[in-house]
Amino acid sequence: MGSKSVKVEEEQQDRISDLPDCLIHHMLSFLPSRWQNQWTRVPVLIFNYTGISCENSHNIIDNILNLQDCSKIKKFHLDHPCSDDKDPRITAKIGFATRKHVEDLSLTLSQHVYTLPEFLFDNASLVKLTIQNCTLMPNGRVNWECLTELGMYDCKLPDQAMEHILSGSPLLKSLELIASLSQFDKLIIVSKSLKRFLCHHNAAMGFVYSDRFISAFEISCPNLEELSLNLNVVTICYSKLVTQAIKNVVSCSLLLESFDLNCDGISGLVIASESLKRLALGHLTDVEISCPNLEKLIILNDLGRVGTVKLLNLSSLLCATIDFYGPEFYGLGSGRRMIFQIKKVKKVLSKFVSMGDLFLPVLDIKCLILYYSNTTNPKFGITCVLRNSHVLEKLVINVPHYDQKYYNFLKQTDFGKNYWNSNERDFDCLSLHLKTIMIIGCPEEVVLTFVKFLLKNARVLEKMVVEFKDHVTTSKMAAFERGFMRLPRCSKNCDY
Repeated sequence: MGSKSVKVEEEQQDRISDLPDCLIHHMLSFLPSRWQNQWTRVPVLIFNYTGISCENSHNIIDNILNLQDCSKIKKFHLDHPCSDDKDPRITAKIGFATRKHVEDLSLTLSQHVYTLPEFLFDNASLVKLTIQNCTLMPNGRVNWECLTELGMYDCKLPDQAMEHILSGSPLLKSLELIASLSQFDKLIIVSKSLKRFLCHHNAAMGFVYSDRFISAFEISCPNLEELSLNLNVVTICYSKLVTQAIKNVVSCSLLLESFDLNCDGISGLVIASESLKRLALGHLTDVEISCPNLEKLIILNDLGRVGTVKLLNLSSLLCATIDFYGPEFYGLGSGRRMIFQIKKVKKVLSKFVSMGDLFLPVLDIKCLILYYSNTTNPKFGITCVLRNSHVLEKLVINVPHYDQKYYNFLKQTDFGKNYWNSNERDFDCLSLHLKTIMIIGCPEEVVLTFVKFLLKNARVLEKMVVEFKDHVTTSKMAAFERGFMRLPRCSKNCDY
């Protein structure tokens, strides 16, 4: 029995891998092309620094690279500290990757801002390049003729470096730039091929109130489909310049479908586009939106800076997230106007924060997510929702963070003990439409009576989910489950 098992193992050994590469390629040339692709070996080399000494780490990596006799590598990822801005051992590893015609190169370097070697800028094999904590200082023309994806994180780019990179990357489709924007005298993004551009200001890279001001900010990409700008407080210095650039890119990029904008200091912005399908805005004041094909709208703002938000033409809107932090948002004229403007949203999501017991229009929505802060009186908010959402099919109640003061407040309002017992109401959505209910993070002491009310009155309910935070003990969870399972149910199809 033993000799037979040994014989089987020997027959299953792969002896082809022991042959020289030149002979393997010659043999594969006689096979169909689909078989050639399965057998051709293109190495993927990924090196992550594990905390051993830099010298030992370099030696290990060098020994591995010396064993690579292939002519091409698919990926080369290096995450390693460098000794200075021109660390020769880092440069040697990059040189190895370029000689092997690497397609996907990733460099995450630390301790020093490493200056990329000049030979890297003349590399026609690169398809994807990701670099972190590097300085890009090409002396002249950049030759990245096959590059489609470029990510630069916490990097330094001297004047004209961005212009050389874009002009030397004719196929570039995705560009991500996360850096201190105060390092730029001008930031001009001009590309006919670019489809996705992400630009985020990293304040940790430099003092945001720098004496240097961007004298020119321009995005000229006619084929842009996705744009994300997170410029934060740095834009206070040149808000007019940025505002005009945003207006230009929205009006000139006729293929733009997704736009995320989070900028302090921007006001009086008009966003009018027939191509936009998704729009997310944060920390803006006095905004006017007219996008007839917009399907998803997200507005995040601090109450103190809300100003006015005009929604003029949103005839295709399916999903709206309105998240204003501040306990009196719905008592303000701007908050009321916004609720009335989105009341015809048909599908998926409307998110309201700090909703009080105020008059609301009839909300023609099918799914509603309620997030509660410690300034919210939830019993009134839920009553308003159930009373005014006649076609509601899904209700989600979410208490995002554990807050003992907030939980004590819930108990004091008798939300879970007496309120729903003494207010038996016949809501249209409970009778005809509400199929899914999710309650997440609400304390077990106050939620049981509300759950009892819903189960008793939701006639077409199909699914109920109740989730607690980590603070709930096993004994409390068991007691809640026992009480929950004994509750009467109006719907025969309910699953929980």
